[in-house]
Amino acid sequence: MNKKEDDLKGKSPFLGYNFNFGPNGPDYDSLENKLSALKDLMRITTDVIFVKDLYNNTFPLYGGDFFTTLGHAVEDFELYGAQLFYQMIDKDELNHIRNYQDEYCDFIKEVDVVLRESVVLFQLLHFKLPNNSIQKVCLRICPLLYDKDSKPWVVLVKFSLAPKSYEFPTHIQLIKTGEAYLFDKKTKSFILGKVNSLTLMEQKVLVLSARGLKEKESAKELSLSHNTIKKHKANILKKYNVNNISEAFVVASNLNQL
Repeated sequence: MNKKEDDLKGKSPFLGYNFNFGPNGPDYDSLENKLSALKDLMRITTDVIFVKDLYNNTFPLYGGDFFTTLGHAVEDFELYGAQLFYQMIDKDELNHIRNYQDEYCDFIKEVDVVLRESVVLFQLLHFKLPNNSIQKVCLRICPLLYDKDSKPWVVLVKFSLAPKSYEFPTHIQLIKTGEAYLFDKKTKSFILGKVNSLTLMEQKVLVLSARGLKEKESAKELSLSHNTIKKHKANILKKYNVNNISEAFVVASNLNQL
């Protein structure tokens, strides 16, 4: 073991594994830089971000107040980690997660190396709160580090609260190509398909509406008629099955459609 590896293992939360995580072999500088950048991001972002070690089933790095939002103290998460996370999810949904986690890892192994880090898994979970109500949460998961066999070893996870009315299927998106693969429960595999998405004009209307522009103002900004703006807004709400533009904006952000 060289000094660089010794130093890194002394500082890294990911211990006890072969560091040949990249397609071209060890790159300790890259690992150290990524961890440092994530720690800096977690200190300044209002988003809830976790780094999950898939081998140990632990969360060695995390930031944000997600569990506080869901009625639990941060100290509870620090103490119980994944155990608390799984206790908050219905058993049937937990089994579903276990079904597609391995498929997700195998999917990434088959993706071209240049596209690998743009592979994002989207899933919607239903968390049970201490008062027995349910809160929907959108998770976005992408690979961060790989083991010596090119399987995801560490993943980056971003949590966002989702509107009560919204549902979407578990799916993988290749951000660079726009392709979507939906998880099929029968075959337990990801199959090329389609997820509801906004047209470019619908995206523009949504952004302007979220900024507070009235329909007539958006029409003038986009050189469209008032009725056309109304139709675009109606289509947006229908596609996402939400009640208002604020909820639509949250969903579009969660699904990387802005």
